[in-house]
Amino acid sequence: FNEAEAGSEYKNYRTHLRKLIRFAEENYHIEQFNKAKGNIRKCWKVINNIRCKSSTLTLPNYLEINKLLVTNRRVMVDKFNQYFVSVASELNDQKYINMDPNSTVDFKQFLKNKVNSSIFLSNIDEVEIRHIIKGLNINKSSDISPKLLKILELQFSVDLGELFSGCMRCGVFPDELGLAEVIPLFKG
Repeated sequence: FNEAEAGSEYKNYRTHLRKLIRFAEENYHIEQFNKAKGNIRKCWKVINNIRCKSSTLTLPNYLEINKLLVTNRRVMVDKFNQYFVSVASELNDQKYINMDPNSTVDFKQFLKNKVNSSIFLSNIDEVEIRHIIKGLNINKSSDISPKLLKILELQFSVDLGELFSGCMRCGVFPDELGLAEVIPLFKG
């Protein structure tokens, strides 16, 4: 073997191996979804497994408050609660800063178009899920790879439609759907 032939053979082997691994992963996930069919909890476990998300929530070990490091979890939780509770009142204070403090504003003026009927949500079907998956940008980062979702679109769409419809119907949503990792990006 010369070096060029060895390099070429290595690249061909690597490409073939990657395709085999991708195919095996797809088949594994399809099999896991088929096993979990009809069970919302098991479906979410499969999804979280694909996302590499564990059910445990990791919290920071310390919090810097007024240039002091606080490690007591109770104090940290209280400070977070104080902050989030104060956000609304601070926004209200800024919004109504020029208002006459003696004037009373009737809440009904904010409710101009009253709706007497109740809300109805139709089931989420596989066509809607497929449409959303097709619109995903494979170059964007996410917990579940958009590329993987597109590859497994046919397998995911039916189960995800049933899963989301079941969540809406039962009012049961995984805690992970209520969490977001917010990272500030400072642009100069």
